[in-house]
Amino acid sequence: ECCIPSAGLYINKLKAMGTLSEPHQKSLMDLAQILRKKMTYYEEEYDFANKGEPEELFDQFRKNIGKLFKNIARVLPERMAGFVKEHIANIANVPTFDIEVNLHMVYILGEAIHSNEVQIKATTPYFQDIMRILITSQVASHPHNAISYVFFQNVVRYCKCIARDSQLITQALATFCDVRGVMHPRSSERQLRSYLFARFCKQMRSRLRPLLGEIITTLLPIISTNGQVPNFDDAKLKIYEAIGLLVGNAQPEVRLNYTQMFVAPLNKHMLDMASKKLYIPDPHQGVTRLKQFCQFIEAARSFSKGFAFKANQAESNAIFAQTLQIALEAMKDLKGEESYRSTVITYLHSMVMCFSDGILPFATPALQLLLSTDCGIMDFIKILEFVQQIICRLQDKVIDVINAVFLPIIERIMAMFNKGPVTEQSEEERERNELLKVYYHFLFAVTHNKLIKILFTPENNGALDRLIATIRDGVMYFKDPQVQKNSIGIYRDLISDWQGPPDKFDGLLQEVIGLLIKLPLDNRFNLDDAQTVNMVLMEISHAHHTILKKCGAQFEQYLARSLRSLCCDDALIAQYVSHMKAGKVAAFKTFLRRFFAAKKGAT
Repeated sequence: ECCIPSAGLYINKLKAMGTLSEPHQKSLMDLAQILRKKMTYYEEEYDFANKGEPEELFDQFRKNIGKLFKNIARVLPERMAGFVKEHIANIANVPTFDIEVNLHMVYILGEAIHSNEVQIKATTPYFQDIMRILITSQVASHPHNAISYVFFQNVVRYCKCIARDSQLITQALATFCDVRGVMHPRSSERQLRSYLFARFCKQMRSRLRPLLGEIITTLLPIISTNGQVPNFDDAKLKIYEAIGLLVGNAQPEVRLNYTQMFVAPLNKHMLDMASKKLYIPDPHQGVTRLKQFCQFIEAARSFSKGFAFKANQAESNAIFAQTLQIALEAMKDLKGEESYRSTVITYLHSMVMCFSDGILPFATPALQLLLSTDCGIMDFIKILEFVQQIICRLQDKVIDVINAVFLPIIERIMAMFNKGPVTEQSEEERERNELLKVYYHFLFAVTHNKLIKILFTPENNGALDRLIATIRDGVMYFKDPQVQKNSIGIYRDLISDWQGPPDKFDGLLQEVIGLLIKLPLDNRFNLDDAQTVNMVLMEISHAHHTILKKCGAQFEQYLARSLRSLCCDDALIAQYVSHMKAGKVAAFKTFLRRFFAAKKGAT
């Protein structure tokens, strides 16, 4: 292990040389052979069934060795691809852990070159041959789980290499759909393989469309309930997701038929439970039934993933909408159940992507129920994330919904902030800081998505001064660049689309200009930090241009006054204004950085 840093330096030195001589290339290939040997498991030393500290140490060592292997692959992509292919070619006739390390090399080789288009193009023929060898071999049937699992990982990673070979696609699919894959007898392995199967279906859905009926017929034995109330473990949920991804890519009538087949029965079971309120927890079996009720919602959500952003699916959506209606009705009895709230919020997220503005009839009752619950900060953040999703997705279409809940949300957040001091570096402090970030993100979403008029409605106008005070705090007193950026963005939107009293606008304008000058001069504002410059100073530059466009000479007058307070002479003020009026935000940001650095240096 002590040789790893030296080997890394050697590889980097050769990489810096550009084109390598044959002796140099050979030395790297010799090193690759050594690394392969070092990455190999030894059954007598590695306990796969009961991993402990020795296994963790070897895994970390293997990871470090793998980094060297990938670095060589970036230097010599084609030779390394040929090296890996050479070892794969004879994969059926080597010892167990030679098979595993050969499969591992295939996987990390792709990791090494995944972002380099030239290297991907050069190595694609090698990967096509490698996948053909693997899929037509018996590796997927190997009794050692470590080997069969890496096989499936490779199939998912490189499935696009076989996209034009229908025979290989069918063979790969067959390995997923029997005891080697999603029907594996061990539940933990079945779960892993089901997850990979869903990923495979997502990437290959257009190529798998002709096989949809055959796939569903094959999988029915493991998801069919024979009329019984179904139980969904994680593996079954992933299979539902995989089928939904394929069904969502089919014609509308096919989508409807299979949605009726897979989701409508879930709704029936939910209605049966809801009619007797069997989901309400009791000391004996309520928790199990509530978990089952949540599983039905999760199964419908998993199936719906293939239906996101699809057109012509009103009838299919009606079935998903029934699931949502039943879930919201049950929430009246289950508002205090954290796990149930989380399940429903996650389902709402998915339905926004399926329904688009069809979510509006459900959004108001859903938010009224969610906001009436007594929940902690992290749970409330989940509610806010749903609100932000519908704002960003639907913009002014959702104005009535957001107007109705805006003030209750603000008051709830203020109450959480005013609960008293918290211990530094405690979990409570971390949660409040997270809520702070989400709060400013929420306000920015409102002002930036055609909903700014909400701040000036009779229902909410009384809170405007309090909101502006918090925005001022967001600019000046919080170190997080994202909070500062969002706060300046909110100010920018307020100036650009002010709908309040004219006399208040003048005061707001002067305040904003003062903050734009004051913030970069603050000792905590680091002009050498790339994130601060690229996020916050860039937003300050944007704000200058927005306000100039809106206010013109009035802005120049107030800006000159603020600059004179920094002892700027008329020539420097004219230079400042000239750069601002040039109209290039990025260039003005560069000027601002120099300007404020000079001012800080002079003090």
